Amino acid sequence: MSGLQDIGVRVEEGAGDEPTAQVLAIASEIEQHLKAFLKDGQSASIDLRSLPLAPGDYQALKALLGEGEVSARLDALGPSTIYETAIPGVWWLVHRNASDELMADLIEITDCPDILKTQIEDLRDGPERLHARIEQQAAITQ
Repeated sequence: MSGLQDIGVRVEEGAGDEPTAQVLAIASEIEQHLKAFLKDGQSASIDLRSLPLAPGDYQALKALLGEGEVSARLDALGPSTIYETAIPGVWWLVHRNASDELMADLIEITDCPDILKTQIEDLRDGPERLHARIEQQAAITQ
């Protein structure tokens, strides 16, 4: 009986650099989510880290979706970049922790990602914060 050491292994240079059919499958899924969002307002999210993407797939998907006009950077527990792709309603979100390790790589189909919306708790603090700033400015101008 042979052992694992008897199994030949060959590493090919550049393997996985070419896009696979996975890109078209993801694009079709995005298209269906867009149609559903337009029909009933149901947002969707695709976790790219959970998919078996080859490096070529990732780059091909980025090229296919392109970049739109809206982007944001969020710094909370680590940096996050959010941008709308060239396809309206399709957003690409990348979240990293404080050590710059990739925590999430998502495509969201929505009008605006929830992470960019003001949280209701923060909104409730708004009038008090503004009033404090008004008082500070009034004290400076007197």
